[in-house]
Amino acid sequence: MSILRRSLILAVVAAAMVPLAAWADDGYPVGTDTPEGAACDFARAFIRRDVVLFEQVTLPPFGGGKSRAAYERFLADTKSAIRKESKRPADRGPKEISQVFAARSLGKSGPASYGYATFDFRDVKFVDVIVVLYGGEMAINRTLVVMDKTGRWRVHPAPNIHPLLSDGLNQESASTKEVERKQTPSGLPDDGYPVGTDTPEGAACDFARAFIHHDVALFERVTLPPFGGGQSRAAYERFLADSKSAISKKNKVVRGPLEISKVFAARSLSMSGPASYGYAAFDFQDVKFVDVAVVWDGGEIVTNRTLVIMDKTRRWRVHPAPNIHTLLSAGLDQESPSTKEVERKQTPPGEPREK
Repeated sequence: MSILRRSLILAVVAAAMVPLAAWADDGYPVGTDTPEGAACDFARAFIRRDVVLFEQVTLPPFGGGKSRAAYERFLADTKSAIRKESKRPADRGPKEISQVFAARSLGKSGPASYGYATFDFRDVKFVDVIVVLYGGEMAINRTLVVMDKTGRWRVHPAPNIHPLLSDGLNQESASTKEVERKQTPSGLPDDGYPVGTDTPEGAACDFARAFIHHDVALFERVTLPPFGGGQSRAAYERFLADSKSAISKKNKVVRGPLEISKVFAARSLSMSGPASYGYAAFDFQDVKFVDVAVVWDGGEIVTNRTLVIMDKTRRWRVHPAPNIHTLLSAGLDQESPSTKEVERKQTPPGEPREK
């Protein structure tokens, strides 16, 4: 297993929002003032193949004996691996941060007490950071963060080397308090409608925006990554590739969607089969649909019936080709028109809308 891959360790998932700290362009915390910022910068070091950032955010060698020597080797090997990755196309490993959870203290008091008594560390916590890998899979980096004697938070990238500092780390439950993301995806303008994958309506609107703004990155972020196997997976992979090619090549003056006109509240499918099948076959947590009306060049209004699925990380993703997985979408086209509109946030002309 590669060093890059080892740095992405599984945990799981989801819920309340907790605002924190200073923010990077991706909308998540940055810097060593907070444990969340340090953990995010650690993930960014691998995303960007940035050795300097890796050095800045990780604990320098400390202590002595065999553990210090092992830690020094780990740091050197990891920096070497990052340098090698930076010389090849960016098509594997972590691609972007998807979710960040609030820092938590370890359940056992030993690590913090040991860190203070032995190395003058002021605190020991951990942060769960979910990243999207090239290929669309999700991985969670459970990151051990240590406040050094200067009051700065640093990442310990190899907790197993100092087990007394990380006792119980991998036995902690999944984090649930999510750190708020401070900007809309891709820096898109706020059109007053839901945004992001926290809600089915937000995912459906972002899917429409991907075509309105010709944004391949947003399309990738909001759609379900390839799943399952066999012919349906192959067909879905081809559909995603063809769609991204079409979006990236599309000339903005060519006729297409211009803006969102109306959004209707998410609804469950009348048939129970899709939700039951999704859970049993793919561990999907829910299946719904959202009707989004868009205005096309020329004034025509078209309603997109969007299939949205809550994945195992409890994020809503769009299935852009329901006909490929018919058991997930049984009865979708037979549902009645939606009538409950989502309220559009309004602001006075010239004033920005609240994020």
